[in-house]
Amino acid sequence: MIQKISSILLLLLVSINGFAQINQSILMLGGQEIIGVPLDQSPEEIVLETTKKNGKVKILLIDISRVFSVTQNGQEEVWYNPDSSETGYSIKEMRYYIKGQQDGRNEHKTTLPVITSFLVSGALAALTGSQELAVVVLSPISGTLIGSLTKGNMPSNEKANGGEPMSQAAYIAGYKQSARMKKIFHSILGSVAGTVAGGIIGLSIASSNS
Repeated sequence: MIQKISSILLLLLVSINGFAQINQSILMLGGQEIIGVPLDQSPEEIVLETTKKNGKVKILLIDISRVFSVTQNGQEEVWYNPDSSETGYSIKEMRYYIKGQQDGRNEHKTTLPVITSFLVSGALAALTGSQELAVVVLSPISGTLIGSLTKGNMPSNEKANGGEPMSQAAYIAGYKQSARMKKIFHSILGSVAGTVAGGIIGLSIASSNS
């Protein structure tokens, strides 16, 4: 009898341990998908163990209010609550918004903002650097501002076919938000690169004139 009870307890322990190691796929309202093993959960956050491509383990604290749904064993459970959301989107509309965020992040082209920010910051850095002015360090600000103001936060014309998801306002809003953030980030990178290149040119000019 004791042996039978021990066997049952052992099987129960193995089952519990196996359940704890099941990966969850968490879809965030921003469109990010996070996969990992849940370690703990409170009303405010989820503690998730994820593994990077290099094999390193990372512990993430995920704000539950930013979670749209959790998928485990192929079953999705929607956590997003339209009644408590400030967006006013229904569950279906939020799916379109998330799709827009994902498409904006993956598909939006930022060639013009990067070139603009690079040229503006580069020219300013070259000018101030040639005069050995300390304001050369502020060059990235101008490039970032002008680069991020370049026109175009909408999906490409190829996708604007009048059907879904382009016909959905929530999709457009998600795309525009994601495209804008991508444009700002890439403008910062372009501005920094332009400042470095322009600064080197400017300081070289200043050196040759001295």
